[in-house]
Amino acid sequence: MNALIRTISTAIPAILIAASAFAEKPTSDNWWKTVSRYDGTWTVTLNDAEAPALLTTHEWMVPFEKMRWHFSEAPGQPMTFDTGACWWNAETERIELAGMRTYADGDIAYKGYVDDVDPDAETVTVKWSFSNIDGSKRSEVTMVDTFGDNVIERAYDVTSGTPRSIKTAKFESVNAFQKAMPQASQMVGRWTRSFTNDDGKNVTVMFDVAWGPGRHTLDGTIHRKIGDAEPVLRGKRTWMLDRRSGNVWCMNNFGNGMRMTARPKFSKTDQATVIRGDWTGRNANGNNVAFSTEETLTGDEWTNQWMDFTFEGVKPPNATGEPSEMTTLNRVTD
Repeated sequence: MNALIRTISTAIPAILIAASAFAEKPTSDNWWKTVSRYDGTWTVTLNDAEAPALLTTHEWMVPFEKMRWHFSEAPGQPMTFDTGACWWNAETERIELAGMRTYADGDIAYKGYVDDVDPDAETVTVKWSFSNIDGSKRSEVTMVDTFGDNVIERAYDVTSGTPRSIKTAKFESVNAFQKAMPQASQMVGRWTRSFTNDDGKNVTVMFDVAWGPGRHTLDGTIHRKIGDAEPVLRGKRTWMLDRRSGNVWCMNNFGNGMRMTARPKFSKTDQATVIRGDWTGRNANGNNVAFSTEETLTGDEWTNQWMDFTFEGVKPPNATGEPSEMTTLNRVTD
């Protein structure tokens, strides 16, 4: 078993796949979706063993910007500890990762990058380089993860250097997102509202909310249809759990280039769930924008009001200071 644990470097960072946009090659705008499916706590079984050898937790250091992980031994296993982080490298235009593993026989440093994402096979490939603490090279490893429901099947191929005894690992998740946001199940579905615009044309807004892979996130898309024209994508929204703080965060990517984040606050009345969001972010020109929203879920109605809008910290001169007119989405039930 000690020999097995000494090769545990091949069982490191489970941080690499799409949450709601697996089909997209990671970019500076969406790379966080490529890693957020790993957010959570997992048991890790090596080489088809009967019991897990490791426990691991992945969490956002800064939501949507930097994620970290740590591994430790499962009960009854030899001591080991592994910690690292991943981020977007603007110079190389790829997701990069680095960390260190400590165990009884010494320390190992490692670094790597996401080499490929295959949306059809639901796999991600990572190239790793492992070194001794003095900088001497140990091995080069190609790691391929294949995703199922709440499971990651991992395979390793040592392309050069010291052989490893671990060939496969199986990650099984413990879902904490639904525990932190029990309201999520109420929000899943298609929601719509219709109105007539200033030109007298009929407008339909469609808000589609669905579980992300493994039900570890909640993902929404907003489309608008004017008259008989094809629906146009107006924005995307994702709710996710920050494991480090235990808080749920939400990101809105608007079609006009504005990107906003908030930590929603949930409360309940006798018949409704109320969601308060204090949003901050930037528009497409890089200006600081902030506003607040209050959303209310009552059965098959989802209402929303905007308020307290500021631009570069200043309330626009034409702002009334009053909340916006309430809009109501209705759930499509057929």
